[in-house]
Amino acid sequence: YQRRVRGLCTLLWNMLRRTTPAVSFTASHRALMLRSNKPLLGHEMNSTERYKAAWDEIPLHTINWSRAEVFQWYWRCTYDLGLRDPAKFTKVRAMQTYGFGVFFILASFELMYPNFYYIPMYQVMPEYIQREGSEARGKAWGIDVIAPDGKFLKPYFHVSPPMFTMKLEDL
Repeated sequence: YQRRVRGLCTLLWNMLRRTTPAVSFTASHRALMLRSNKPLLGHEMNSTERYKAAWDEIPLHTINWSRAEVFQWYWRCTYDLGLRDPAKFTKVRAMQTYGFGVFFILASFELMYPNFYYIPMYQVMPEYIQREGSEARGKAWGIDVIAPDGKFLKPYFHVSPPMFTMKLEDL
């Protein structure tokens, strides 16, 4: 504990003694140039409340904007609106962020459904996963089943397939 406190005190002391600026010249002057007259949106608000308050000003997308306009919007979000998450600086990116979360939950449920419901409930694998009867099921769906036993037609043929597949007679 003492070492941590001593390290923190040293860090603070070095920060106070620094002669070079903590922020680059460009960053500080861009911030000064782009700052508005009003204070940071919602001084006592948390990130979610600030985001809700700024929702009407957030554009749908920045696809047709120039790089300068996008850069300006980024700075405005950060310093004027006080938004923290760059993944939600446009409405489309926010929808993608939340949509991916919902998609991940649904996809993982669909993938794990046999493991957590079907198999424990019925003590058997779902039919579409079972090996038994897979050949008949495939043919019923109109699929050509080539190696129903799961083995290769010619053993080890897949390891080093020939570059030139013509036979001597065809040549």
